[in-house]
Amino acid sequence: MLEVIKNISTLSVLLPLLCFLTLKALNKTLQLLLLLFIISVLTEVLCHYYAPRSLKTYNTIQNIYTLTESALLAGMFYIEFDSVKLRRFIRAFFIYLIIAPIAILLLGTYTQADNLLISIECVVMIILSFYFFTQVFGQLHIQRTTEYPLFWFSSAVLYYFSTAFVLYVFRGKLANFSQHGFFVLTLLNAITNVAHYLLFAIGIWKYRPI
Repeated sequence: MLEVIKNISTLSVLLPLLCFLTLKALNKTLQLLLLLFIISVLTEVLCHYYAPRSLKTYNTIQNIYTLTESALLAGMFYIEFDSVKLRRFIRAFFIYLIIAPIAILLLGTYTQADNLLISIECVVMIILSFYFFTQVFGQLHIQRTTEYPLFWFSSAVLYYFSTAFVLYVFRGKLANFSQHGFFVLTLLNAITNVAHYLLFAIGIWKYRPI
């Protein structure tokens, strides 16, 4: 049962990719997202292969993906918003993304899962997605919010990274949980994964020609 749940979660990355087949042209935001989901598929394949064979390689791949995912999603928000303050914040985050891998290499923690990369990524993504919603209710005055692709993208980011942050905080205690508790957390992680790809897929679908 657990393997079936994990496989469904893994295959859910194909949802947004399938929606790209309905589009005739891609703007810069969609180009970044297409690149992100292609990298996501490759990462899932590599992680599936290395997870039972080499934990260090698995962790290294995950850390590389975290940095790549952060850069591409931050780039999406940079393109979509023209706020000077927000763009300064994102540029500062880009500088961090350059410094972080150098620090990780020097510290030799690139093969470890327990580092600050995930926590920092989650906090930054929550801030950026939350900013979108403050703009929606304050300045953007969008008539039909659900028809606006960035609404779905921001919802995916906010939901996924807020949940991921909570799971990451308590991940170190999983070893002390009962088998049932571990199953519940794995199920929650899978649901979160599927839901966030589904939200991205809906946003991409909104770009299709009518």
